[in-house]
Amino acid sequence: SQKNDIASKYKELKDNYDPLIGSLRARDKILSSIYPALHDAVRWVEQGGLDKLMPGKLQKIPVLALRWAHDHIASNACFYDGRSVFYALNQVIRDRRLADHWFKENGRPDPPDVILFEGCLHVATANRRLTVLSMFQALNRSQMMNVSCNIRSIDEPRWRDKLLGNSTNGRQPALTTKSKGLDMTFGGGRNAVALHCGFNLFDIQESAFKVFKALLQGDPRQDILLGAVECRLVRRTSLADVYELVRKFDGRSLWQVMNRA
Repeated sequence: SQKNDIASKYKELKDNYDPLIGSLRARDKILSSIYPALHDAVRWVEQGGLDKLMPGKLQKIPVLALRWAHDHIASNACFYDGRSVFYALNQVIRDRRLADHWFKENGRPDPPDVILFEGCLHVATANRRLTVLSMFQALNRSQMMNVSCNIRSIDEPRWRDKLLGNSTNGRQPALTTKSKGLDMTFGGGRNAVALHCGFNLFDIQESAFKVFKALLQGDPRQDILLGAVECRLVRRTSLADVYELVRKFDGRSLWQVMNRA
C-alpha cells in the first residue's frame, strides 16, 4: 500500500541520515570542546556573518575568519616602523595592546581594510597585524577574538585595484597568496633574521656589538673602546653567518664570560 511505501521510504532515509547527523553532532561537540574560538568563528560564518558585511562600515570580524593577501611578510618580521611583530605579540599577550589599538603616525585609528572576494575575506592591508593577532588567537583557543575592520567592496575601483592589481596603470596586486590566504611565513634569503628596531632579535652578541658601536658614534675614544671587543665570524652556513662577541685581551666570548667558562 501507499502507506507502507511511505513508511518504508522514511525508514530508509532515517537509517541513512541518522548516522550522518550523529557524526556531525559529534564533530561539532568535539570542535567546541578542543577549540571553542574556531567553533564560534565557524558559527559566525554559518549564520551569515559574511552576508552581513556592509561596505564602507566599520565592523567586528573574527580573526579566524580573515585571510592573508600574501603568503609571506618581510623577512625581518617587522612593521614599517622597524618594530618586530614579536614585540607587538608580546604587547598583546601582556594586555598592553588590544586588538583594535593600532594607530597611524598622526594618532588616528588604523583598522584593517578587508575585502570579500570569491567567498574569502582577505585583508587588503594589515597582513603583519593579522599575523600578530593570529599568533595570539592560537594561544587563546577558549575565546573567539574579534577585530574592527573597514569593510571594502571589490566593486569599488580603488580597492579592486589594490587587491587584484591593474595592468593599465602598473598596479601590482596585493592578493598573491597561493594558499588561499590560510598560511603565512617570513620572506627567505641568506642571513634573513627577525629584527627589532634594526637589531637582530635572537642574536644577543651581534646586537650588543651594534648597540655598543652606535652609542660610541662621535665619542673621541671610539676607536680605543671599540678596539677592546670584536664581533668575530665563527662560521658560515648556507642559511647565515654566525658571529660571536669576544673581548680582545683574552679572546673570551660573551657566553664564556657570562657562564664563567
